Formats: sequence, C-alpha cells, structure tokens
Amino acid sequence: MRAQKKQTHVSGAEDICAEDVVHKEAADLVLRALQHSRGKPDNITINVECLDIPLRMIRSLPVVTCQIEDEEEAQRALQRLLLSLGIEDTVITMALGLIYGDNRLTGAALFDSQTGQRLEPVPSNGIRVSRLGITQQARDLLTQQLETTVGQTGSVHRVIEAVVLASKVASARIDSVSAVIAELCVSDNPDYTTGYVASERFGYVRITHIKHSGDYAGGRVFFLKPDLSLNDTLLSDFIHYIERVPVIIDTISPIRGIRTIDEIIGATNS
Repeated sequence: MRAQKKQTHVSGAEDICAEDVVHKEAADLVLRALQHSRGKPDNITINVECLDIPLRMIRSLPVVTCQIEDEEEAQRALQRLLLSLGIEDTVITMALGLIYGDNRLTGAALFDSQTGQRLEPVPSNGIRVSRLGITQQARDLLTQQLETTVGQTGSVHRVIEAVVLASKVASARIDSVSAVIAELCVSDNPDYTTGYVASERFGYVRITHIKHSGDYAGGRVFFLKPDLSLNDTLLSDFIHYIERVPVIIDTISPIRGIRTIDEIIGATNS
C-alpha cells in the first residue's frame, strides 16, 4: 500500500499473506492509510502480487529498549552504538545530517560504513525493503512479549513491522556474514519519537525520544560492509535480496527488556 497527499508520501506498508485473506489485508491497509497521523491522503494505491519465489524463513532480531529522556542523549546513544560497531564517526555524522535534514528519501540510503560513499543506484529514491512478513504464530508470540516491555500497547504493531523489516535487512549475507553492519531508522511520523539501531551484534535496539514530538524529520540508513562498494555484483545481489526475495519470520528471538546504553554495549563486549 502506498498513500499520497498532493503527490507527497503519507504512508506505506505491506505484508505476505495467504490468498484467502487478501481482501481483509487490503481493507486493513486502506483503513490504516485513511487514519494516518500525517493526514488523510488523496491517493491510495493497493498492489496485490502473487509470489513466484519460495519463501525464506528467518528468525527475528532480539528486541531491547534503551529508555532515554531527551533527544540529545538519544543521539549520543545511537552514535555510541554505531561507533561500537566500527562505523566511522564522519560517516555517522553524514547519516545523521541526511536523516535530520530537509532531504526526504522514499527508501533507505546505502552508506559505505568506512568512507560514507552513497551506493544506491538512484540516491534520490533510496532502496525499498519489500516482500517481507511474519507468520501469525510468530506475530502472536512477539505481540505478547512486547506488550510487557514496550509499555504502550498501541505502539506494539509499529514495533513488530519495524522488527520484521530490520530482521530481513540483517539476514542479507555475504559469505555467511551480514552485509549490513547496522541500520539506523528514525520515523518521519511527527507523533512517533522512538527510533532504532539494528544489527546482528546488538539486535533491534529501540531508542526513545530520538527526536522532538511534532518533528517531521526522519529516514532510514543502511551502513554496508566495504566489500559491497568494491564489488558491483555483490551490491546488485544485496539490492535484489532486499527488494525482491520474499522473507517471512517464523521464529522469535528473546526480548531483552529495558536496558541502559552501557548495559546494551557491555552485554555484547563481555
């Protein structure tokens, strides 16, 4: 589903489902578009596609919440996470400038984690993560676990969608190693101020108060292994996986509750 207002993106979502519930899924997506916090769209497009590639089953990333009280502290926390993963400080600054600046991408920006080189074929568009979903059994389990830690039940659905997306991104491999060192995401919804840093090492780390309420800033950045900037075939294979290969979560990793940034970084260093 893609929704626009005066040719400006309002919302988007997708799921993988069985044929007999397509009508219900489509209706739910239309309702979601009409009730979005960014305003009522004047154009909603629903696309239904039959998957002709076998589904790949994956495990979700572990979820942990880093409870932070203000935007400045939140940005320090995300910078510490990214630095701990070996991403260059100058590249982090470039990524934050893109996310909090005036430029708006319709997809994710691809950064070489060491040089900051932009790697997406059309930088103004970015890369869209597509063909992803979660089994009902896994969704029910993840919902139950998140309701005890997320706090606000109304945001559980958002967290699940983001965990599914981040887990697919982290599952992209180069020689059995994740192609993405980290993903940084800040929602451009003005009423949603929790962002995340996702990686195989730390899992899916929710960071509260990553921006001020009412702020439309936001974006998504993938920090890629340098191998991809040096090999066009590897980069093309990665983009194909992210955009075209259908992936569904059928196993849920443990929820790690609420922790400080020191606890999150220290737990993986010990």
